[in-house]
Amino acid sequence: MLCIMSVVVFDAILLCVQALYTASVPEDIPVNRVIVGVGASDADVGVSAWIQYSLHGPGSEDFSIDPDTGELKTAQALDREKTPVYRLVAQATDGGGRFCRAEVHLTLLDVNDNPPAFSAPHYTASVYEDTSTKALLTRIQAIDPDEGVSRKVVYSLANSAGGFFSMDKSSGIVVLERSLDREQQPSYMITVRASDQGSPVRLSSLVNVTVTVLDINDNPPVFERRDHLATVPEDVALGTEVLRVYAASKDIGTNAEITYSIRSGNEHGKFHIHPLTGVISVSKPLDFETCKDYFLTVEARDGGTPPLSAVTMVNINLTDVNDNAPMFSRDVYTTVVSEDATIGESVVKLTAEDVDSQVNGDILYSIVSGDKENQFFIDPLSGMVKVNKQLDRETVSGYSLAVRALDSGVPPMSSTVMVNIDISDINDSPPTFTPANLTTVIQENKPIGTSILQLSVIDQDSSHNGPPFEFRILSGNEGGEFTLEWDGTLLANQVFRRDLAMEYVIQVQVRDSGKPRLSSSSTLTVRVIEESLHRPVALPLEVHIITMEDEFPGGVIGQLHATDADPYDALTFGHAPPSQRSLFKISPRDGKIIALGGLDAGRYSLNASVSDGRFAVPVAVSVHVEQASPEMLREAVTVRFESVQPHDFVATHLKNVVKVLKVAAATQKQDALHVLSLQPVGGTSQLDLLVAVETAGGGFYKAAYLTQKLSASRRQLEEVLRVSAILDKNCSGLECRGAQCEQSIVLDSHALITYSTPRVSFVSPRFHRTTRCTCTDGSCPPASELCDEQPCPGDMQCVGTEGTRGPYVCQCPPGKLGECAGHTSLSFSGNSYIKYKVSDGGRTGEMKLGLRIRTLQSRGIIMYTHSDPCTILK
Repeated sequence: MLCIMSVVVFDAILLCVQALYTASVPEDIPVNRVIVGVGASDADVGVSAWIQYSLHGPGSEDFSIDPDTGELKTAQALDREKTPVYRLVAQATDGGGRFCRAEVHLTLLDVNDNPPAFSAPHYTASVYEDTSTKALLTRIQAIDPDEGVSRKVVYSLANSAGGFFSMDKSSGIVVLERSLDREQQPSYMITVRASDQGSPVRLSSLVNVTVTVLDINDNPPVFERRDHLATVPEDVALGTEVLRVYAASKDIGTNAEITYSIRSGNEHGKFHIHPLTGVISVSKPLDFETCKDYFLTVEARDGGTPPLSAVTMVNINLTDVNDNAPMFSRDVYTTVVSEDATIGESVVKLTAEDVDSQVNGDILYSIVSGDKENQFFIDPLSGMVKVNKQLDRETVSGYSLAVRALDSGVPPMSSTVMVNIDISDINDSPPTFTPANLTTVIQENKPIGTSILQLSVIDQDSSHNGPPFEFRILSGNEGGEFTLEWDGTLLANQVFRRDLAMEYVIQVQVRDSGKPRLSSSSTLTVRVIEESLHRPVALPLEVHIITMEDEFPGGVIGQLHATDADPYDALTFGHAPPSQRSLFKISPRDGKIIALGGLDAGRYSLNASVSDGRFAVPVAVSVHVEQASPEMLREAVTVRFESVQPHDFVATHLKNVVKVLKVAAATQKQDALHVLSLQPVGGTSQLDLLVAVETAGGGFYKAAYLTQKLSASRRQLEEVLRVSAILDKNCSGLECRGAQCEQSIVLDSHALITYSTPRVSFVSPRFHRTTRCTCTDGSCPPASELCDEQPCPGDMQCVGTEGTRGPYVCQCPPGKLGECAGHTSLSFSGNSYIKYKVSDGGRTGEMKLGLRIRTLQSRGIIMYTHSDPCTILK
């Protein structure tokens, strides 16, 4: 059976009531307030006719829609400033799933609910303190999101900082109303109010504005003190802080950066000021005696543009320290006092001044040396030197006192001056004969006028109380046999004969020229003897002279030696014709031969004679002058002998030594041996003989070759005299690091040595060796580097030199000469000397030189003065 069921289906269309809903509501509408109702219609029935509403679109969460009724309500507070317009979609859906949609446009109406808002929570502004009033400083802006009159902002100052500022109500521009001074108030805080024009209540906001007043350089620096005072000792160390000045400025920043300087009062640069700290320190040594006070003008200058400055006075007082020794008014005091001066008599007043002050300048005088017997005393306060004991010029003719002036400082300082006191003579010592009561002789038959004797007289008094002397025969000359001359020469006044009288005894007197005149007498015995019977016997003399290339200076070159068998004969020496008087002189008394200056090289024959008054005997003198050349000295060799004195060598060994040396060194007969010098080795018994050998061709054998030749013949030399060494150019004692040592021999033509013996005389210059370090390849260390190794003793300093003594020398520091080790005395071995040069301007007619000399040889020249007349001390 077919059953057919039919189902009726209703399919009506769902329709929205409106396609668009619009509404305007105030933004402050309460929550859950109905705004609009959305509706739809459906012709279906039953379930299909059940309609559900929903809301969609941006901002739909701010609203709610009743799903059954379609009422649209506010779901939360609205804000027009956030969303002024909503465009939503309301959807109606039936039970059959059909739907329709309608647009819902909602417009929010403005309500004055927002105060103006500033763009920043805090504002700052800057203004220079010299800005004129009514100047526009800054602009403050606020925005109100409301609309209409609620959006319009009006500005005002809630706090104008006491009327210093105002504000334009429309633009928000801050205006300066009063003059500013940063030093009085560096900043201001103002409060700006921004108000809208809404209703019913106007809303407003506040914001703070900090106005910073910028500095201009309108305040000069100001010192904390008007004047400054400091006191420092004059021996303060360099760099020591004296005081600190401080200045400040009311300005700030660069305008307050202070720089210090000394504007005046520091012309000698004694002080320095630190430009930033204001510390004044000592920059140069101070001296209380030169300047006791300093007045400095110190300036403080700021860093502004233009800069401003201020000055202050700084007074620095120096205190004295005992840094100056007393100074005598003279370098040397010289005075004269009579030997009969009474005890307590004033001699000389010394004056010393000390530039230090107070006790540092109080002076006490004392005699420190030169008066062992206390002949004088000095007043310690006044400096007056007085006689303390009876003086005697004949015992001590003069005193050299060292007087010290000592100040009272701590520690005390002193200076010493020499006081030369010459004791003036009074005629209190008669002249006396020396020797007294002497005996002399005269040969019989001597002619009238023959000189018998020269009386010798000494007077302990000074020259003005001594000569000229007056001689007289008091007794014993009744027959007029004698004549006594004014100079004390006793002459024969007759021809004496032994058969008439063999002896005469006379009394002679001498009287001085002093006041009063004093005299003494003596007995003189004159014996008459037989006339001379024997001729004098004289030895021929051979003289060898070595000179340099310059002229021979002249001097004693030898001495004639003669004897006479007659016991009382007095020998006299002189020239025999033909004579060489223009070149040589002969001393008549002792026979010394003196060569004049300018003697050329060559051989000279000198005719001399010796006479006993009756017989005259000729004496042959041969003078050989040889000139030493530089080439000779370059190739010279020294032969050093042991245990022999120069005179013994010349007298006994010279000829034999020369003969052996010539045989040993000469290769050919024409070779010539030259003896250049002869001198003792100081402090020993050794003797150096300087020789060179000239070849036949005119050259000279090298020193090394000559040394080798002589060393090979040393045994033959030893047969004549003991040989110590044969030296050529050794450089012992000089260390030449990286360099070559060179030695040379130098003859001193102004220091001639004469060794005179009866038959041979040898005259030669002194010689000495000089050594030096030479460097030709540039590999030698400089002298400064050698001194870096401190090669000298601890109390001496090393000085680089390019001289002949090596790359450096060790010497005492300046001011300590004579205090270094080994320098407390000087030694001279015969090849050195000290030379003092006295300027013409310093001559006062008198010079005193004090030396302590210890001699090692019995004969020699100690001192020579080149003056007119010259003086030689032997």
